[in-house]
Amino acid sequence: MPTRIWIAGSQNFSLAGAAQSPEPRVMQDASFAGEVELYEGEIEFTLPVRVVPGAAPGTHNMVVSAYCQSCNNKLCLPPKTMKAEVPVTIGE
Repeated sequence: MPTRIWIAGSQNFSLAGAAQSPEPRVMQDASFAGEVELYEGEIEFTLPVRVVPGAAPGTHNMVVSAYCQSCNNKLCLPPKTMKAEVPVTIGE
C-alpha cells in the first residue's frame, strides 16, 4: 500500500502542497506483479503547512496522520494509520 500523509479537516492547519521525502528505492516485486517503492530504516517526511484564515492566535495541536505498510522480503504487515500531535504556535 502506498504511504499517505494528511492533516485531518476541522483544524487550524491544512497542507499547502505534497509531502516531501527522500527518493525511495524502486524495485520489481513478483508478489505485487510490478514496481514497488521502498524506504529502509528511518526516514523523514516534510509537510508544507498553512494556517487557515481566521485561526486564533496561540498554541494549537496539529494532528498529522500517516497511512503506511511495513514489509520485509518474506511478508507484509497489515497497513495501519498512525497519528502524531504537534504543538504549533500561531502568532498575531
